Amino acid sequence: MAAIRFALVMVLIVVFAAIGLPLHRLAFRFGWNWHQRLPQLFHRCLVWLLQIRTHVRGEIAAPPALLVANHVSWVDISLLGALAPLCFVAKDDV
Repeated sequence: MAAIRFALVMVLIVVFAAIGLPLHRLAFRFGWNWHQRLPQLFHRCLVWLLQIRTHVRGEIAAPPALLVANHVSWVDISLLGALAPLCFVAKDDV
């Protein structure tokens, strides 16, 4: 049963990414105002599909702000992305 659930979750992630990425690109290109919320929606769906429970202490600062996180795994990116419409920047040497 776990293998079936895993396969279903992976298929849903791929389908959402296959639809969402081109849609996000179009929204960004034409200046549609919801292009900033689409990545947050993706991260929220991913966190929900993976059944990750979160506990938030405090509040994220209102924009414009700089959020610096020393994340431990790939899950941290989705958790942070689900909380607010963020833009992720990698280090130059990554």
